[in-house]
Amino acid sequence: MVLYTAGTLLLMGTAALANAQSALPDAPGKKLLEATCSACHDVGTATGTRHTRATWDSIIDTMTARGAQASDKDFEAIAEYLAQYFGVVNVNKASAKEMAGVLEIPAAMAEAIVRQRSESGAFKDVEGLKKVPGLDIAVVQSRKDRITYQ
Repeated sequence: MVLYTAGTLLLMGTAALANAQSALPDAPGKKLLEATCSACHDVGTATGTRHTRATWDSIIDTMTARGAQASDKDFEAIAEYLAQYFGVVNVNKASAKEMAGVLEIPAAMAEAIVRQRSESGAFKDVEGLKKVPGLDIAVVQSRKDRITYQ
């Protein structure tokens, strides 16, 4: 059985928190997310699962009801950050702008997805996306965890 001193446990906890926070992309909204969300829970709790923008908005509403405090502008920045870096996008419903942000693809590629969707109907899987003219399927494959078809 391994016994840890309080100091060792504190160092381990601090290292885990630093590691979770350093895993956050350095972009607008990061500091607001850390300051607002870490007041009640580990930031990794917030970013451990990908969600659509609408779901992130709902989660923020729930956290606000539970006492999270920030301005509307700050909550909007947090939602944008979460949607872009920890989001999932429904390629059958999302706008080109939303797809470009979440999938980190050029606007022209996202617009091609929307155009193909309009012309041929909903995508069922990545095989359908392979038919989109001008789409770099390798990029899409590398971000498949950010895509939903429902």
